Amino acid sequence: MNRDCRPLGKPVAFWQQMYGYDDAVREPTPEEARTHTWLTIVTGGRLIYWFIYKPMARSLWESMPKIANEVRKLQSLLTADDAFELAVGREGSVHYSVWRTGGKDVLLLVNASYTPTNVPIFARWLTGREVKIARHLVGDEGVSVRDGLVWAQMQPLSAGAFLLE
Repeated sequence: MNRDCRPLGKPVAFWQQMYGYDDAVREPTPEEARTHTWLTIVTGGRLIYWFIYKPMARSLWESMPKIANEVRKLQSLLTADDAFELAVGREGSVHYSVWRTGGKDVLLLVNASYTPTNVPIFARWLTGREVKIARHLVGDEGVSVRDGLVWAQMQPLSAGAFLLE
């Protein structure tokens, strides 16, 4: 979708499954719904829709405000007039994108796996700058910087945004 939409200046929209019935064997867990949301944003989606059905699982329904709050925080970063995407990629099960906004670089990460992972993100190649610190902004913590590499030490289905300095 991004290959088709980006050259035309059109945003990609994604409609997420929020129900379990007939064609969807089960509802997503709250963790899966959150990961799906972050994956949509990290991989280039700019419009996220959820099915209008109220989830049957109380835990999924109650997780929606937290997910919406994280999206609102990301929105202020990614919709600034000067914000633009520098890179999108994947290392193992960790999907990432790097954004420049306000002259600063922001790394978005999401572990799409059900297992923990520890992978390097070559931030200098992506930003053109030496990275010494990754400050947690939104979502889960789980990165460190060693020898100029950002190491994503992520729990299953976790996600976070980090200011690279």
